[in-house]
Amino acid sequence: MMLQKKPVIGICHGCFLLVDVLGGQVTEIDNHQDMEHRVWYFGESQQVNSYHNLCVKQLHRGATELAVDDQGHCEAWIDGIMAGVVWHPERMKQPWLPDEIEALLFKELT
Repeated sequence: MMLQKKPVIGICHGCFLLVDVLGGQVTEIDNHQDMEHRVWYFGESQQVNSYHNLCVKQLHRGATELAVDDQGHCEAWIDGIMAGVVWHPERMKQPWLPDEIEALLFKELT
């Protein structure tokens, strides 16, 4: 997909895989599995889920952090037409994605 210049959005472990492949760092985290918690997106909080025991320790070069949890761990990022979120929006009663990532879903490719 990347070679074809198509948008790639990693969800949960897909996000962690992209961070790792692109040169960032992922590490284990305690008390973050099978729960809901808040993330902060430009000063506003959103409730999201968590089904993992991992976190983004460091983003890869070129990525922009979009949302963080209460401990400051990156929960969503974007880098051009690649992005990642560490929660599962498809498992939420009211799915939410940062505006920048949602725009990738509807981007017209030429």
